[in-house]
This record gives sequence, structure tokens and C-alpha cells, in this order.
Amino acid sequence: MAKRERPVTNVWKFTNDGGQTFIFAEIGRGQRGYTMTIGMEGDQEAEDLLRAFNDGIRLTERDAEIARSGKDPVPERQYPKDIVIFRKYPDGTPVAIFPEIPADVDGSLCVAYMYSPLPEESLRQDAASCTIVMRETEPLPRGESKAIKKSLEYLGYNLEVKSDTTPEMLHRRRVEATRRQASPAFQELEMARNLFGGLSPDIRRRLEAAIENPTEETWDDAHTIILNPHEGMGLTLWQAVIAIDPSFPQSGPSTDYRGRRVSGWPQIPSRDLLLAALRYATH
Repeated sequence: MAKRERPVTNVWKFTNDGGQTFIFAEIGRGQRGYTMTIGMEGDQEAEDLLRAFNDGIRLTERDAEIARSGKDPVPERQYPKDIVIFRKYPDGTPVAIFPEIPADVDGSLCVAYMYSPLPEESLRQDAASCTIVMRETEPLPRGESKAIKKSLEYLGYNLEVKSDTTPEMLHRRRVEATRRQASPAFQELEMARNLFGGLSPDIRRRLEAAIENPTEETWDDAHTIILNPHEGMGLTLWQAVIAIDPSFPQSGPSTDYRGRRVSGWPQIPSRDLLLAALRYATH
């Protein structure tokens, strides 16, 4: 299903106390709506957007992004799908198993989550035998899986729901377990935790990408990841890097009034520095 574009619901000018006039656009309405600064009075793209809105042309969030940046927005990063199977035990307890995500060194066990709606909604991550779980449980009806599905998506999983396991899933789980062991940061990634427990597959992939190929793009995608939830509000990769190397920049890229990046990271951490930061955060 294609992503539905949110509409532009208003475009207007506002002059501040300093005499500067800005053009704003309201995207959507209600709790999901927000206001975007398009540009200043006289900016061609911003003026064109205002004129089009006043002419009754239907505009979308993408139109506003193009007007703000002067070019098409960067496409959203594509996240790999995380296969999940929803089941429930005889006592009614829901469980979600991820048949392609290993929970041990050789892929014999898979990642699973037990869900408890009462007395307080919670998810507990565990390791499980897919075969045993499938044998001892029954399918969780779609209507009953909404809450656990929403909680897992909040953790960062990009879910694709299946009804049963296959030999191919077991094979992919074992291949992934082998790949993880080959990572120079295997032990650290196994020990790392965020506010919700162990790291999701996508978070691990982002960290591994930064370690294997430290570039502005991979560092940008990984620097805010929490590695230790017990340090204040959570120790991020960036904070761990600074702890190892106090001379590392404590400010990142800068943007202009439109939100466009005008300068990149002053420095990208090396592979060795990233590995040292991971060890610092997890030991």
C-alpha cells in the first residue's frame, strides 16, 4: 500500500518583531498535524507555494518539502522486514516469535516477546524454541494481536506477519547467527541495551554499518542509538565516543532557517574509536 500523503491545510505569512516575514505551512490537522517553516518573504519557492494554495490547488506534504528545500526530499530509508508470528498460550498470554532472528550463538533459538496488558502493559524479551512455541500455542486472532503488534512497532520492528514457520526461516536465522558472530563487535552488540531491552535487528544493522564503513551517512544514522539505559537518560553511541575521546566534537551538523543542512559533521569517528565506544558502553 502506498504511503498516504498528508495535505497542506494552510499557508500564511508572519512578520516577527524584527521585521522579518516568514512563510509557514500547516501539514495535516489535529494531533498528527504540524507547522513547517517554508522560507522567507521573497523566496521564489515559498511564494509559489503560497500562491498555489491561495489559488485552491491541492498541495501535499511533499510539495511543502520541495518548496522548503528547493529540491525533492531525500527518500525514506527502506527498512528490512522482520517476520513475526503471533500466538497465544492456553492461559491466553500472547507471544510473538521472530523465526528469522537468532537469540543464541548458533541460531537454535529465536527471539520472542511475551506480552502482558495488565496490571501495566509490558513486553518481555526472551529466547525461545520456535518448534516448542508453535506446538504449545494456538494462533492469536488478528483482533487480539493489535496491542502487541503496536508495542513491537514502537520498539522499531518493521513487521511482516506470518502464520507459520518454514525451513527457509530456520536457514535464514542460522545464517544471521553466523554473520553476527563474524562481527568485530559481536559481544558488545549482544550486551547492549536500550530503554526497552535488547537491540532490535534494525538498530544492530545501523551500528554494524557505522563500524564496517564509518561515513557521514552511517554515523548520522547511528550516533543517537542508546547502548546503556542506566546512564542518565541513556548513554548514546555519540556520548560513548566523547567519553573515549573528549576532543571529539560535541556539536553536529548545522542547518539554516529552512531546516536544510549547511554543514556536515566536523569529524567522523574511526572504526577503532567506535569499537572502543561500544566496549565502554557495555562493560
